[in-house]
Amino acid sequence: MNLKFKQIFKNEVAQKEFEENGFCILKLDDFKIIEEIIIAKNNFFTSFDDGFFLSHYNNNRAKNQEISNKLIELSKVELSNQFIDYEPIVAHFILKKGNHQETFNLHQDWSYVDENIDLPIQVWIPLQETTKVNGGLFILPESHKKFIPRSAYFGINMHEATEIEKKKLIAINLKLGEFVCYHPGVFHGSFENKTNLDRNAVLIALSHQKCNLLYFDKPSNNLQSYNKKVIQKDFFLADHFNIQNNLIKL
Repeated sequence: MNLKFKQIFKNEVAQKEFEENGFCILKLDDFKIIEEIIIAKNNFFTSFDDGFFLSHYNNNRAKNQEISNKLIELSKVELSNQFIDYEPIVAHFILKKGNHQETFNLHQDWSYVDENIDLPIQVWIPLQETTKVNGGLFILPESHKKFIPRSAYFGINMHEATEIEKKKLIAINLKLGEFVCYHPGVFHGSFENKTNLDRNAVLIALSHQKCNLLYFDKPSNNLQSYNKKVIQKDFFLADHFNIQNNLIKL
């Protein structure tokens, strides 16, 4: 089976699907990880006020690093069962409050590798079943194939789905124990949470071992489309927030 990128999924069919469509759905080998992550979440957060909460989107690097390390440690065995020659980069909680009547529109996530060389993977693990009723994801398949840099400078191309896009969108309904891997360049979003219960999920970003992690900044001259700057693994644990909010320059 021919793969465009170096193998990272143990399941070659899953990698082919991921490369082609920009996402694939897998199943946890051991559901115990969900119980352990829920315990960790409750230890870190007794409640949250925002309707949509990203645990790393602040400048508290130490707390963000603690959360990331804990989630990567809890998922270490499961990730090793699913991937080979991979490197976890960062992990955080993504929580959508009950009765949060707002759709998170189509968007792409920030770039963090050269997507023509390395395969970036966002591992999204829900802590309960997810559907279009309680804030589950939707994805525009194959929309990752044309590389567009994403960053504070370039933005994340957020927009409401057009009528043509709406016909192509796929709702990602996941049973307990299922999770989705999606390319950060694929357009995706999440439905309203029409239930009384919070929709809880974890996202783990990973890529190939020893890949170069990059931030795509304003071009330094007219001959460039963008300026690639090497970043460290903890970039998204504080610098992401600080650059987005004009608190620092990289």
